Amino acid sequence: TLLQRQLGDRVPGLKPDIPELIRQLVNGRQVRHIPRLKRFTWANRLRILVDINDSNFPYRKDFIRLQEQLVLWRGTEGLTVEYVYDAPGKSVSSDAHGKEQVYNWIAPDQDEAFLILSDLSLHSQSRRGLYQWLAFGETLCAQGIRPLVLLPAAERVIDKQLLRYFSCIVWDKSRISSFRYRLEQGALSIRRCCI
Repeated sequence: TLLQRQLGDRVPGLKPDIPELIRQLVNGRQVRHIPRLKRFTWANRLRILVDINDSNFPYRKDFIRLQEQLVLWRGTEGLTVEYVYDAPGKSVSSDAHGKEQVYNWIAPDQDEAFLILSDLSLHSQSRRGLYQWLAFGETLCAQGIRPLVLLPAAERVIDKQLLRYFSCIVWDKSRISSFRYRLEQGALSIRRCCI
């Protein structure tokens, strides 16, 4: 799926990499370990940051459904799901054993896949939220982190400054019904519109 390609990693599989093994032998290198063909799988660690606010409230069920589907696809091991509590990069909440916990947000490690489900305040009447997302993106960029954002907005309304910090996949209303269908069928394929 598209999300697996974006939030995944190449890891050694079980099948031996015969061409690489032959290359090592021909070049006279000692074979200590049999090289394995790489396969693509989910990243070992995935952080999901969900932003549900007044401006994107109509998408809350879609965000939650996607989060639940990702759990089914990849499992819960190494998965962290957090909800923006106030402003991006400030407080977040998560569900720990049935209780909501609120704490200061900590940036993911550089090797941790990072998905944001948000409109990045593009539907908000005020530009304040957009500026908060830009400041958050700048902070992430300074740490070498470029998150993937599943953005429920038309491509034409995206503030181009956001694209300096976030890799955005447009998820607009014209694609929502087909997105829901593909999500329920277990095959998500949204075209990458902005990078």
